[in-house]
Amino acid sequence: MLEKLLEAIRGLISKLTGEEKRKAQTAEGKLLEALEEGRRQAQGDGGSKTAAQEGGGDRYLIKRLPDGKSYVQADRQVIFGNDPVSWGEQVEEYINGKIRRGEDVQLLAEDGDILTLTGNTAGKAKHAYKADGTPLTEEEYYLKVNAEAHIDELAQVSHGDRVRPDRNGRHGDFASRGWQYRTAYFRDFDGKYYRISISVAQGDDGNVVYNIGKIQERSFPNTTELTARGSSAKGGAQGVGKTSS
Repeated sequence: MLEKLLEAIRGLISKLTGEEKRKAQTAEGKLLEALEEGRRQAQGDGGSKTAAQEGGGDRYLIKRLPDGKSYVQADRQVIFGNDPVSWGEQVEEYINGKIRRGEDVQLLAEDGDILTLTGNTAGKAKHAYKADGTPLTEEEYYLKVNAEAHIDELAQVSHGDRVRPDRNGRHGDFASRGWQYRTAYFRDFDGKYYRISISVAQGDDGNVVYNIGKIQERSFPNTTELTARGSSAKGGAQGVGKTSS
């Protein structure tokens, strides 16, 4: 019954906007939690968590497409209410309390890089401005903090690009070896699929996940075509979407 209700809500979400959409997403998140709790009880573990879950998330929400590309399926309903300021506080608290548990966390990315989540990661998650200093729209910011709530999983599926120097050394030892921009893919609660850029500071503290930057909506890969074409297929053509930096 819960699964059928969840299906109905997801169909409704795609047709809603603004506050009504956020209310529906909140309901979806609560249903997902109820479903997972039911699965755990059915398996006889009484709701106990695996090591991966203790580390900040359920690994099964990192999905793999037939062409081998991984993406993160949103499942953590962390953001509630109508106040963007409170959204930032909620995501910072979630990263520090539920993902980091007060300590720095090291993660192995798919390309072999070791990435670290620190207090800087959590603090920057609530940043609500573009690279040029202009504020994100409310819709852009809501998407960003939803993605930030999955920053550990996004870091794990990310792949790095070239490293760029820290302009004028403005970040000091924190980014003494420059900045790497990593690409990850994220599917939000409403089924929309995004390509996400993650900035990583390389310096004395290691490779620190710093901020989610540009977010581009893309079409979800046609899995039937990918299966037929094999690993040479390229899914996710760019669509008309929102960006943030």
